[in-house]
Amino acid sequence: MSTQPLRSLSLVPERPPGPGLTDFALWLRANGCSERTIESRLNHVEHFARAHPSFPHVRPMHVTAWLGREGFSPWSRATFYGHLRSYFTFAMENDIIDVDPMARMRRPHAPQGKPRPLTPEQVDLLLTATSAGTGNANVGAWMTLALYAGLRAHEIAKIRGEDVDQVSIYVLGKGGTAAEIPTHPAIWALALNRPQIGRASCRERV
Repeated sequence: MSTQPLRSLSLVPERPPGPGLTDFALWLRANGCSERTIESRLNHVEHFARAHPSFPHVRPMHVTAWLGREGFSPWSRATFYGHLRSYFTFAMENDIIDVDPMARMRRPHAPQGKPRPLTPEQVDLLLTATSAGTGNANVGAWMTLALYAGLRAHEIAKIRGEDVDQVSIYVLGKGGTAAEIPTHPAIWALALNRPQIGRASCRERV
């Protein structure tokens, strides 16, 4: 099997922020996708492309057969759909293809997730264990933000001292979406013992 770069995934040399990027990666980044999303989409699209020699000129049934392979959960099929949907949108916008094979395809149904909140006893046990048993005092702080503000790991990583006050927490979420959420008393008590100003923040209130 050829290892030559595919036309629609051609490398873009020495273009910031580094060499070896693809046109698709640049398009994803310009549209606000995270680096993790970019990597996942590139990997999946390249996997699809190497399984279809005519790529990017494929038929709807090629995509349907790909999504309908056995052994994948509904969530996985919906994720795969999103990766390919993104690529073919890019390909149409940039005149790589004339016909979008996914134009009339419906997104695979993914079941609604069910919340499974911790009990108060489990919360106390978790905070006690993470504060005393990890050797890293920050773990307890991270757990407090996750438990009382519902923050994801990547959102916690971006929090700075100036992003928290007694009323609200400024959160920069997935895809660069910003939001302000109420500050729980447990988080404010934590913030009072932390630096009020962190590293340079991408905070920009509107």
